[in-house]
Amino acid sequence: MSIKIKTEKVVEKGIAKRKILAIEGVIPHDELPLEYLQTHPYAFLQHYTDGQILHMGGCGCADIDGVMEEVEFQKSLDGLGTCGERLHSINQKIKALKETWNGEETFII
Repeated sequence: MSIKIKTEKVVEKGIAKRKILAIEGVIPHDELPLEYLQTHPYAFLQHYTDGQILHMGGCGCADIDGVMEEVEFQKSLDGLGTCGERLHSINQKIKALKETWNGEETFII
């Protein structure tokens, strides 16, 4: 799964910035593996009544309709790439565990 971030380029006081217009494809917090959320880096989208915030544990956050300097935006993209790689690795471990950890056992004490 890929995360899609739609932005608008803006210039404020001579500084290149991006306005975050939309973020799609982020796995909801309650569907993420516990191991992923226990340490940085991780990312999840949090919904509020007045908007959404993409939390990037260890990498900051991005507010929907918020404006970020281009340098910070590029750092966030790098951080999200790292988050995605880490989530993929954890999901591979979970898949391997599911393949080996099955069946029934009976214990007599």
